[in-house]
Amino acid sequence: MSNTPGQPKLLPFTLESLGLVDSDPEPAFDNLTALTRSLLDVPVSLVSIVQVEKDRQYFKSQQGLPEPWASKRETPLTHSFCQHVSSSGLPLIIENAHENSLVCDNLAIPELNVVAYMGVPIHDPNQIPIGALCVIDSKPRKWSEDALNSLQQISACVSDAIRLKAAVKTGESLRQEQKEFSYAVSHDLKAPSNTLQMIFNELSLLPELQDEDTSGLIELGMETLGRMRSQVDDVLRFAEVIGDELPAEKVDLAEVIREVLADLQGDIRDSDAQISVGEMPCLMGSRSHFHMLFLNLLSNAIKYCEPGKPPEVSISAITGRRYVRIEVEDKGIGIPKKYHDRIFQVFQRLHTRDEYPGTGLGLSLCRRIVNNHGGHIEVTSVPNESTRFTLRLPGVVE
Repeated sequence: MSNTPGQPKLLPFTLESLGLVDSDPEPAFDNLTALTRSLLDVPVSLVSIVQVEKDRQYFKSQQGLPEPWASKRETPLTHSFCQHVSSSGLPLIIENAHENSLVCDNLAIPELNVVAYMGVPIHDPNQIPIGALCVIDSKPRKWSEDALNSLQQISACVSDAIRLKAAVKTGESLRQEQKEFSYAVSHDLKAPSNTLQMIFNELSLLPELQDEDTSGLIELGMETLGRMRSQVDDVLRFAEVIGDELPAEKVDLAEVIREVLADLQGDIRDSDAQISVGEMPCLMGSRSHFHMLFLNLLSNAIKYCEPGKPPEVSISAITGRRYVRIEVEDKGIGIPKKYHDRIFQVFQRLHTRDEYPGTGLGLSLCRRIVNNHGGHIEVTSVPNESTRFTLRLPGVVE
């Protein structure tokens, strides 16, 4: 796997930050060395990371090494055949180390009982050789072409596993950078918006600015400022759920929805909304994120209704063996099918702010929260009749 046009560029990482040295064993690598050992019928198989500057080879994975090397998981380079693979970037095939001038004096022969050796390079995400996938026998052995081909194919899988680790690290780093950027921008915008709010408030109290035209401009400015502050708040909330590590806490959704309905009491009273809530389960996840999720879904259900018609909203849940399905349905204005994907995109709106206020971040936030919990959200709707948001969330708690 290499960087090609259209693929995201991976950030640079050290062997330490990728967990390739001085780290715990990982199944992704141990499974490959176990497969190699079994497929080629050899006593020992290793993923060896060569660090010349530290005069050592570190075994990210090992199968069959004798003690104390199995526990130490490293040797000095005086005991390394893999250093030659790493430095050349080419396979090294040795049938009898005692007769090979390159390695006949290597201390791996007497101390690790390395006699026959075959190693092929493994690469970092920039295609630089960093070590070898190797197999070892304690007696002379003639290695076949098929054995070499198999070892090269498995070594490519090792390199892919390393690249995958780098891709995951890159994603984590970019999510954190995006989160920090959103916070910084939002907080920087809040300071001038607070100042503008104070100025508008002062202007609205000046007697000489009470004529109809000036008052209208001040009122328009305050409305615009209010929308901007609402957007800043929504960006901050969205930043809160980017790449968060979710706490493993038991959350009673019935309690969460009761709290959400209390928060929406003003909207419910003003619109004369009828809200029915079925029996809700307990789930594992983030209580604050679930609160944001249902606050957005229920406020939308109340907001997007026919003018003059009281909203009707229902919340129900069906608990399965591994998942729970939650439905939030309203008898509102509906959403045309062609917009079902668009409504989950950031800052996408289907109506003007004069028709229905908002920033267009609410459903993006909902999808992010559901995804963070390993779930899925989708919408079905009949225009001018109803809209149903269906959540499928794992981790049901009895």
